[in-house]
Amino acid sequence: MSWSRFGWGAGGEHQDVEMEFPEGENNMALQSTNKNTGDDAIRWNHSAASAHQFTTDADVSAGNLDGKLIALSGLFKLSGTPTSDIALLAQSAGHRPIRIGTDKKIRIYDKDGAVVAGPSSAALSTVALERVTVWYDDLTLLNVWIVCMIEDTEEFAVNTGLSMGDLFAFGSGRKFFIGDNLGSRGADLDGDDVSFMQSTTAGDAPHLERYRKYVAVGGFMRPPTADGSHTAWSNNGYLDVDESPPDDSTTEVGTVTKGAKETYHAYDDTVQNPIPTGFEISYVTVRAKTQLVDAAKLGTDILLRDASANEVVLQLIAGTTTYTTKGGLTSTNPAGGVWVRGDFDDDGGSPKRSKLQFGLQSQNNPDVDTAPNVTAIYLPEVWCDDPTDTDGNRHPTTTTPVAKSFPIKSRVMNPLIIR
Repeated sequence: MSWSRFGWGAGGEHQDVEMEFPEGENNMALQSTNKNTGDDAIRWNHSAASAHQFTTDADVSAGNLDGKLIALSGLFKLSGTPTSDIALLAQSAGHRPIRIGTDKKIRIYDKDGAVVAGPSSAALSTVALERVTVWYDDLTLLNVWIVCMIEDTEEFAVNTGLSMGDLFAFGSGRKFFIGDNLGSRGADLDGDDVSFMQSTTAGDAPHLERYRKYVAVGGFMRPPTADGSHTAWSNNGYLDVDESPPDDSTTEVGTVTKGAKETYHAYDDTVQNPIPTGFEISYVTVRAKTQLVDAAKLGTDILLRDASANEVVLQLIAGTTTYTTKGGLTSTNPAGGVWVRGDFDDDGGSPKRSKLQFGLQSQNNPDVDTAPNVTAIYLPEVWCDDPTDTDGNRHPTTTTPVAKSFPIKSRVMNPLIIR
């Protein structure tokens, strides 16, 4: 299996809206009433207004969609019957490819707003969270094959006869977001463990291979509790980046030195390794709320360091002169191997601290000055899969992709009478 993150998901485990959504949000909230794992989950406040989280940091283009498998998956529940359809997946400029209708059923639309798949047989629940997964398969056939499952039931599987360019709007400003931006929809949408993934491996197609049910491990994403091995940034170390919610310029660390490192520990005597035994770690992300002192200068990346002093740098998207939350991601641990549960053990000391250190490394370019500030950084968010869990969305889909059939006109010849 070779799935990787396509866009930022939503696990609800940062316990702070500002740190949960690294590409920004509108009218989102955390809630603990309807959740799958951990401390909190997400609410899209569609009953009152637009509500969405930006999930991709790049414009949608043929280069990042053609010839790929794309999967949006998560647990969702409606607060009631919508008065207008709600986009699960949308793009800027009003494109809304995956929607929940006023009948609470799921439909897929092309970029011009025409239905190309669905509706689902089942309506999305207003009682309990249900896992919904939608795959766009542009690897198996010449056209895009779309599959939708709710829990363990395949709701529809369709050869659209269309390309990714027919289904999605390409170009500047056409980023993806989860949720709707068209105002009140008459019902809220609760969700948890929402992932947006991609693969370029044909064997990962949903009719061939079970799809992972990604979950963000709870009880883990928290501010630092101690300084680590590196303390090269100015001010008061972890005490200036541990606020929740972040207090921006009130307390912050900063540097004008290129390549300067600053790391932290987390945990205490009551919090230890929260990853369940047997879970497979897919990828790790770290959020930091950062700003540039000068727009012409460079900022910071994320630094992870293990107990053996191995280090890995997670590149951040360029910041701005306004404090914004950014995220970095890695599927390999600081030693260059696969993440394992033991990477997140405590150090055995008193008080307990995480073996894994997380922090900052200022960007280093010989031709450009560096001047970042950081007001908050949280312990890594760990997205996992439980390979022993065989409930909904865990097995290959039942329908095999079939090529689109087109009628062939036959040539009619004038009859000849041969004597």
